[in-house]
Amino acid sequence: MNIDDFGIDDEDIQATIKRGEKMKVIKTKVYEFKELSKEAKEKAINWYRESVSELDNQIFVDDFSEDIRNIFEENCFKNVKVEEWDLSCYKSYPYINVKSASIEIDKFIKPSQSWIKDSDIDFSLSNNEIEVYKENDNFSKRAEAIIECLKENIQAKFNEVKGNLIKNGLANLEYMDKDSTIIENIEANEYTFLENGKRF
Repeated sequence: MNIDDFGIDDEDIQATIKRGEKMKVIKTKVYEFKELSKEAKEKAINWYRESVSELDNQIFVDDFSEDIRNIFEENCFKNVKVEEWDLSCYKSYPYINVKSASIEIDKFIKPSQSWIKDSDIDFSLSNNEIEVYKENDNFSKRAEAIIECLKENIQAKFNEVKGNLIKNGLANLEYMDKDSTIIENIEANEYTFLENGKRF
C-alpha cells in the first residue's frame, strides 16, 4: 500500500508541510510553589482551596462516615445506622443523627445486675435517644430505678462518643483548610504555577 491508496494528493501534502513550518513553539517558565512571590503564593493557595479541596473534602466525607459506624461499634453500639450528619460551618451547630443501633448490654451492667438480661428488657437506640422496652411492668421500685439508671448511663456514653466524633471531625476539617496544610499538599504533589501563581 502506498500513499496514493489513501486519496491524498501532492497538493494536500504540501499544504500540510507549510502549516507545520508555520507552527511556533512557545516556551513557558513554570515555578514550584516555593519559588513564587508572596502574592502568587496566595493565589496558588486559593486555587487549591477552591479546586482540589473539593476532592479532599469528599474523601473526608467518605472516611468520616465510616469512622462514625466503626467508633460507635467499638463503644458497644452495634448495627449502627446513621441517618445523616453535617459538620458544615454554615449550620447553626454540627450534628450526627444515628437512626438506630442495638446495644451490647453486657458492657454496661454489673454482675449483680445480670437479671436484666433474663427479664425481657430491651435497650436500643432510636434517633439519638436510648429507649427501653419492657415486656411487663412487674418490677420493684428498686429494679425500676436500676433500669432507669442504666438507661441514663447508656445515653451518657452515646452522647460522649457522639460529642468526641464531632469534635475530632471539626478539628480535621480545620486542619485541612489551614494554609500550611494546603502548602504541604501542593508541594507533595509537585504542582507547578506560572509566575503570577496561576496553576500551569
